[in-house]
Amino acid sequence: MSERVKDMKVICKKCGHTVVDRFTATCPRCAKDIVKERAIGSVDRGDTDSTFVTRTAMRMTRYSANATYYPQSLTILRLDRPSVTGIPDDEQRTLWSLLPVGERPLRPVNPIDVIQELTKAAQAARQTGDSQRAAELMSRIAVAATAVVSPSLEEEKNDETEGIHLEIDVQSSIRESLAFRSTVTTIDAMSVIDSEDSATALLADEIANTRSQLGIKDLMLVEDLPVITATFGYTRRSFLPTFEELSAQDLPTEIRAFPSLDKYAAAQRLGRPELVGTVPILAREGDHEGIFLSLDPARVAAWLRTNGIAVPQNEKSPLSWILSHLEPIDRYYDDIWSCRVRRMVFGLVHTLSHAAMRAASWYSGLERTSLSEYLFLPLLGTVIYDSSGSFQLGGFETLVRDQLSAFLDALANEALYCVYDSTCIDGRGACHGCIQSPEISCRTFNHGLSRTFLIGGHAPWADVSNFEQIVGFWQLDGVEY
Repeated sequence: MSERVKDMKVICKKCGHTVVDRFTATCPRCAKDIVKERAIGSVDRGDTDSTFVTRTAMRMTRYSANATYYPQSLTILRLDRPSVTGIPDDEQRTLWSLLPVGERPLRPVNPIDVIQELTKAAQAARQTGDSQRAAELMSRIAVAATAVVSPSLEEEKNDETEGIHLEIDVQSSIRESLAFRSTVTTIDAMSVIDSEDSATALLADEIANTRSQLGIKDLMLVEDLPVITATFGYTRRSFLPTFEELSAQDLPTEIRAFPSLDKYAAAQRLGRPELVGTVPILAREGDHEGIFLSLDPARVAAWLRTNGIAVPQNEKSPLSWILSHLEPIDRYYDDIWSCRVRRMVFGLVHTLSHAAMRAASWYSGLERTSLSEYLFLPLLGTVIYDSSGSFQLGGFETLVRDQLSAFLDALANEALYCVYDSTCIDGRGACHGCIQSPEISCRTFNHGLSRTFLIGGHAPWADVSNFEQIVGFWQLDGVEY
């Protein structure tokens, strides 16, 4: 490697030939082969490889330049932790019933098994000196001890969910939602502010009123969200699936794996000689603190009807209807505006999440770049959590205990303010001056966002010359649902 131009070499990746003409950087050997192949018709390539430029274009980039390295990461929720919440509630049972029969519980939920798991967790809390956590688990043990055995969900007949088709990503999200509800420690926000040392105990009625006006169903402190962040490779040209080069369009981006482990790394540093030659995936797991907000499914269904989505008025399970009508979408949500139902539901939850991140950054003591979101679409909710590290600073506990009223007020007002209005609100309704977040905080690269989902205004998928409007979720006062 060298930073001096005269010492640089351009080597063709396909044939290994050193290109003499460094600045045009087209491999002459491969060019000749392509001409021969096309002359005799020996290959039949797809559209992305059909042009000469596509198959020969090369670019010279200094190795230390930012454009040469884009890490490809994945953030997932750990699903295999033991249950700590006890007997499933109606919402969990509805989500279980939407999954294939083979994935539903194979046997009834036995309170004895639940009590055993909760007892182990309570003993561990006592050993660490966490008396509050131990007391909470003891109360859950008391509830589980008086519970009746739930019927097997595999054998249970559920006519409402019979024949419902769900997209693959929705099924995956349901599994994550069930894992969140059953394995993650959460405390209702009202229980936190009722504690003796809370600074907002006298504002409980005001908080409950604001929460109802915003349509928030669940508002909980999350103590141990088990998030795994894994970096599985990198790209060189672009972090997106395709890129443009010269006159070629939609060129596929190649994901490159990290170098395989050599003898020194595997045997000496890791103490695992059997890993020699394997490709590493760099991962970090941590239990993160955060706050969970979810929306009332009945109110969301009423909001969809108000905006022209034909949710049946007498639908017994509006959540099942919503999940079954979500259109297929790509991983990065590039085509979200073309999905009639999903753009509304995802846009509503995603916008609420970004507004909550903005408001939380003011009252949790954390920078906006230290906050991330984890959307649970089957719960119509989101977790805003501290992603700066696995060590819990207690910022969200302080927010819920002492600043919950101010947080909810900011969520409804200041978090939706934009310095670029009215241009922003009359366009997409989301920009870097309001609810857009840094890319490290949003897994879908700020796609599908618009403040109009909450406060109403210009439809974000419509051109600015089109006067199509939508009614905001927070404009539903007086609407029956």
